[in-house]
Amino acid sequence: MSPRATPLVRLWLGALVIACGSHEGHDIRHDFDASVSPRATLLLAPRVLHIGEIVTAEIVVVTPPESRVRSAPPQQIEGLVLLGAQTLDPERSEHHWTHRSRYRLRANSVGKHVWPTLVLEVERPNGTLEPIAVSERNFEVVSVSGLFPDRDQPFGLEEPDAASEAADSAGFVAGLALGVLLSALLALGACGVRAALGRRAENRVTREAPPAVPLFEWTDRQLAEAGSLLSADPGRAAAVGARLLRVYMARRFGSKTEAATTEELERHTPALAEQSPWPDFVRILHSFDAQRFRPTAKNSSGAEEARVRSALEDSQRLIEASQPAPAAEKA
Repeated sequence: MSPRATPLVRLWLGALVIACGSHEGHDIRHDFDASVSPRATLLLAPRVLHIGEIVTAEIVVVTPPESRVRSAPPQQIEGLVLLGAQTLDPERSEHHWTHRSRYRLRANSVGKHVWPTLVLEVERPNGTLEPIAVSERNFEVVSVSGLFPDRDQPFGLEEPDAASEAADSAGFVAGLALGVLLSALLALGACGVRAALGRRAENRVTREAPPAVPLFEWTDRQLAEAGSLLSADPGRAAAVGARLLRVYMARRFGSKTEAATTEELERHTPALAEQSPWPDFVRILHSFDAQRFRPTAKNSSGAEEARVRSALEDSQRLIEASQPAPAAEKA
């Protein structure tokens, strides 16, 4: 080692000794073992939903290990319809557990809404209960008309899928050929009959045609039919009631209500004659839709039956209130 390098080496060794000695007797540890405090949050995205859109929300609760979250009873969230709920098994780690409750929802009311504050209870391993709040969340439901700004008519029927159409094509061609052959044979036999009967056939058909049913007699029949379906199938009863209202408004006031969606009718400006019943008409349709678009259940609940019964009673009151004197309208 050269004399010039010796001072530099000594300086370096001294610094190393000082650095090593400065940690002597100290145990450096990072404390990751601190117990977590319970906390909860609501996951709901996006904040802006479209009417009819189905979304999934989650309530996530983080607790110390071996803790349990007591489930809160389901509550009605304005603007949303609950389609299903699921409580998942806790995700366990050494220092905390994560509890998740998952909700499937459908947006059913246009406007700005609030998911209210929810208070849950966390049960500690020693049996003590600790309340924990899930903060409220603002969200908005908007019309689907913004997705189709240039469209002013309802959508038509869906086209059959290609696979189904290809599978039925062979049977369709065979049936078409048989139909053409039978039609030709029937046409040959019918020519002589038409020539012999002439206008007498038209007169007989006219005389045998059933008379038109008065509109309000028809509505009474439809209400009775919906009532007979109510206990066994509230969904079908709601469908009959919704069709009844749409046809009634079309025949009574000349409205174009039979092919429009409820959301399109909601933003429609009614004519002068129908302005009075129009808000109730749209409100009752929403009540029917809430039941019609629910998942089909094997056994209907009393709440579903009561909801549809109330909408049918409101429909009857709307019809009676808008009935002219005398009731001469035809269905």
